[in-house]
Amino acid sequence: MLAMDKCKHVGQLQLAQDHSSLNPQKWHCVDCNTTESIWACLSCSHVACGRYIEEHALKHFQESSHPVALEVNEMYVFCYLCDDYVLNDNATGDLKLLRSTLSAIKSQNYH
Repeated sequence: MLAMDKCKHVGQLQLAQDHSSLNPQKWHCVDCNTTESIWACLSCSHVACGRYIEEHALKHFQESSHPVALEVNEMYVFCYLCDDYVLNDNATGDLKLLRSTLSAIKSQNYH
């Protein structure tokens, strides 16, 4: 997977307070209900499927202009404005914290 070193949109990211990605019960597309390729918008609480399913996460970006999303299972971060996967974090380290919290939640669910 190729990924971009620096995405300026991640740097501008303000994480949603009520983050759906932290609630496994919300890990399904709000439009088609699939649990495959689930992307959580990092600007709001919207959760939707990726472009290889029904493209509902992409549709959310097109309607909301929220550029950055996190795939809840693999924990990839993607920026729709840059059209690439993202490696960098914002200044407060929100993505690192989000990933470690998600890992803890997932390990609790699987034990």
